[in-house]
Amino acid sequence: MPEDMWAHNEIVVDVGGFWTTEHVFRSTAGTLAVLKVPAGMSEGSYQAGGGRDVVVRRSGCLSRSYELTDGGTVRGAAEPQGLFKQGYVIRFDDQELDLVPEGLFRQGWLLVDAGDRVVLRLEPRGIFQRGARLLAPYPIEFPLAVLAYYLYQVIQQETAAVAASAAT
Repeated sequence: MPEDMWAHNEIVVDVGGFWTTEHVFRSTAGTLAVLKVPAGMSEGSYQAGGGRDVVVRRSGCLSRSYELTDGGTVRGAAEPQGLFKQGYVIRFDDQELDLVPEGLFRQGWLLVDAGDRVVLRLEPRGIFQRGARLLAPYPIEFPLAVLAYYLYQVIQQETAAVAASAAT
């Protein structure tokens, strides 16, 4: 199995910090990575095996598109699904996947492959806990899981901003 394949059933992501947040990916095997994200969610990065930098960043200043680079090579790109659809279309290496809401009233999100198979489920940890739980029924490349998680966090921030502006 390649070094970047994640075969764990569950990863819990703990979030700490305020202006710059640290998203610690933990499994039963221990800490897998620490994603550091400055305020604004325009970029995040972690150190992969072999000292490679893996970076997720917004494609442009006002863009809602994102890309993942691994050691300087673009491996993933994400585009919003459309004006009236929620989620993202993700192209990772030679795969095309969709990040979609799990259901109408659930806060979970699903990463679905071209055959409509759920490859990753992202769920909130709890009402007063920041971060998420990542559940993978099949082995998945860890950078792809990080990209899906990053987009999930962007969606959560956008949802919170809309709710806050509606409340005023």
